Amino acid sequence: MTTPNNNERINKAADSLKNNKHTDSVAGHNASERVENVKNHTTEHVNRTERVHRTEHTHPEEHGSYAPEKKKKIWPWLLALLLLLLLIIGGCAALGGNKDDDKVNVELSATTTGDAAVNHHPGGAEAADNAFTDTWTTTVNDINVKDGYSMAVTDKDGSAANLGCKITVDGVVQDEQTAAEGENKVVCNLPDELKK
Repeated sequence: MTTPNNNERINKAADSLKNNKHTDSVAGHNASERVENVKNHTTEHVNRTERVHRTEHTHPEEHGSYAPEKKKKIWPWLLALLLLLLLIIGGCAALGGNKDDDKVNVELSATTTGDAAVNHHPGGAEAADNAFTDTWTTTVNDINVKDGYSMAVTDKDGSAANLGCKITVDGVVQDEQTAAEGENKVVCNLPDELKK
């Protein structure tokens, strides 16, 4: 591609050669052939110069030469990793909870008219019968609600009637049952979620 200044120089050179009407004796060319040769030669020179000039002012990465990569900052990644770690630890703590918060003191009560027995235990465990007449009460400390707790009141010798049981936590009745007429056993259970 030629610029206006280069075109002017080419045209001036061509005009001066046209005005010179004599034949070149050595090359055997007339003036118009010389004008064409000068134009071609000058155009090639100008194009070559412009190509060199363009490549000097372009970015090196466009021509495949080595350009060092910018260093990536690592601190944002470290900060994100730290926040993620804190969230995971906080979530585990919230899910696990404090084991002492799940423990309660349970008050157990049993009633009957006559002789009966009561046994009470955490889920799956067995306990010895406790014989009583009329009423029976005890408090069991540090019971894990998730383990569950049960009590059963049974007629000891066939003379008991009106069997009843009650489980209370912090003054709130969690379960209370009364045996129907003719039944010789009643069971109460501590619920998985305590009533407030």
